[in-house]
Amino acid sequence: MIIDTDKLNPEHEGFCYDPKQGQLFRVKEIAITSIDSLNSNQGTFKGQAKRLTHIIFFLMSGRWPEKEKVVDHKNGNIHDSRWENLREASRAQNQQNRPPPGRWKDNELGLETGVRVAPSGNFRVVVSGSYLGTFLTAAEANNQARLARRVLHGEFDYNNREVPDADLHE
Repeated sequence: MIIDTDKLNPEHEGFCYDPKQGQLFRVKEIAITSIDSLNSNQGTFKGQAKRLTHIIFFLMSGRWPEKEKVVDHKNGNIHDSRWENLREASRAQNQQNRPPPGRWKDNELGLETGVRVAPSGNFRVVVSGSYLGTFLTAAEANNQARLARRVLHGEFDYNNREVPDADLHE
């Protein structure tokens, strides 16, 4: 990678970012260090420790994430820091963009997150602590759970997200 050091923004403290590859670099004198080579998710910016994704957000948007907000990886892969994969989110939204603990969408019965088999053999739906009913078929229950999560969590719902292509090692 060739960097014209005369074109570096002095406000960026020597950081530069490749949004297509999701790589953050720091230029110091004549050396360029790939942030990927550092074993940390933080860097020092103007004397303060900052998360690397927050530095990327600042470099790309010209502002820091709002107070009490984080930078979320849309596809859930924390190593995929391409700009198209990053977005500002509340902590609650960020938590929704994670796989549920101990529960997979494609389990052996094909049940969505929030759907359980009731003792009667019917399918009970509980999403975010709200009971939404009991259904005769798994398909009906799955549809109700999917709709509820979409309404409650929108684009941040782990089960309903669209994952951008990640060709990181071309």
